[in-house]
Amino acid sequence: MSNDKIYVGTDHISYPQIRNFIGLPFEKYKHIKTFNLFKIPDHLIYRMFDRTNKFYHFSHYDSINKKVKLYHFFDTISFGRKPWVTTFETFVPYWDKEKSKLYEFGIKKIASSSCIKLIAISKCSHNIMKEIIQDNYYHYYDEIEDKISVLHPAQKLLFDNYDEKEKFLENEYITFTFVGSSFWRKGGGELLKSFDKLLDTKYPIKLNIISKLDTGDYITKSDINDRENALKIISKHQGRIQLFSYLSNDSVLDMLKKTHVCVLPTLQDSYGYFVLEAQAAGCPVITTDIRALSEINNNEAGWLIKTKKMGSPQITTNRTKISELINIRLESIIKSIVENPNQIKQKGIQSINRIRECHNPYDKVSFLGNIYDEVAG
Repeated sequence: MSNDKIYVGTDHISYPQIRNFIGLPFEKYKHIKTFNLFKIPDHLIYRMFDRTNKFYHFSHYDSINKKVKLYHFFDTISFGRKPWVTTFETFVPYWDKEKSKLYEFGIKKIASSSCIKLIAISKCSHNIMKEIIQDNYYHYYDEIEDKISVLHPAQKLLFDNYDEKEKFLENEYITFTFVGSSFWRKGGGELLKSFDKLLDTKYPIKLNIISKLDTGDYITKSDINDRENALKIISKHQGRIQLFSYLSNDSVLDMLKKTHVCVLPTLQDSYGYFVLEAQAAGCPVITTDIRALSEINNNEAGWLIKTKKMGSPQITTNRTKISELINIRLESIIKSIVENPNQIKQKGIQSINRIRECHNPYDKVSFLGNIYDEVAG
């Protein structure tokens, strides 16, 4: 056989694609970005209205690229005849109005023979997809259910064992790190409130925050006052709370190496890639249990804050109660960590082990390679 790569087309080369399939160490296959007819109206709409149109943004058609054997998308479906695979975060088609005629047309495309596989990034995503089909398009259920598999993203280890990490850790303070662009949605406000209280009572803890503290989040309805109050808390505890509006990926990974515990007390997240990066650095993580987080975190490798299940990906009710619950549990967990710091290493070891066992890049290559082989031979 020739040593030449077999080309797999895709519509974007951005974080989700790189994180789930493009960045994997394939020997036989190479992903390339191809022409997409739907990007023309999508670009025009963005230029005119400063927003994307979900139908155009998550649809693909390309009949001119002859060297591509198949396509692999993220959250996108194809209108072409060439075989295609889609990895999805919540459900597909990722369009508006799940009960419209247009949406049913998208469902037919998924049920067609050109769609080879649907790959959910979590069991939660798999279940959401199944519910949509069962509730609205049950006559396509068997065909589509047979195509769905679950494949969690890959993650490279930063340390092979926890002993390597201990060389980077300081002993004066227990260092916590939060990373998230959507600060308020990811529980940053609750985290700051908890640290403000604990630092006032002289707990030996430090907090790194990597975030722009953007306001106007559609879940939390945060505003400029929230940001100003956050900056006051950070200024009040200079040296013990550090804010970085931006760090390069390498700098973030360097910070994780020096971090004891990471925190993601999120109110709404479809997955939580940061949890995998933290665990790969030997950092046990404090998270809520919403969406896929209960699949990638547990009380052996970290700390899981149990919440009342919200059903929908969005939180629209009981915002105050959820916030209070997170604050109470955060304070309790952080106090227990300070009182029993040995658990950091115990859970850090388990974090490294679960990344090794559940997110090995070569296992993901094998899984996807078998799918590609069905088409490309």
